[in-house]
Amino acid sequence: MPEAVDGDSVLGLLRGDGPAWRAWIDLEHEACYTPQNQWNALTDGRWKYVYFSPTGEEQLFDLAEDPREKEDVGPARPERREELRRDLEIFFDTQEELGRLRAGKGRAVEPSEEEVEVLRSLGYVD
Repeated sequence: MPEAVDGDSVLGLLRGDGPAWRAWIDLEHEACYTPQNQWNALTDGRWKYVYFSPTGEEQLFDLAEDPREKEDVGPARPERREELRRDLEIFFDTQEELGRLRAGKGRAVEPSEEEVEVLRSLGYVD
């Protein structure tokens, strides 16, 4: 993968001959869809941890035993719930840091003369 490209090739993952890509995938249902039902989740295929932002409610499902997610096993497996909660917090921190880096927060970015002219023509600068 070219160094200028942000990301990793998934070709090895698709072929089945590369290293594991990550331990879990993240899921979300954002507030723009239903504000009272905003949630984020992680799953590794066996376990699924769900965090409801508006209420702080948490759920943990054992997908091998309960693929339809009918029984929250979080109270019976608090250590697994806490482990996945920490993973979700780390994921959020990582995404926040990536967002800051991509937005250039904390460093001044001077536009080129050409960019200033484009902004001027659009009425954004005098």
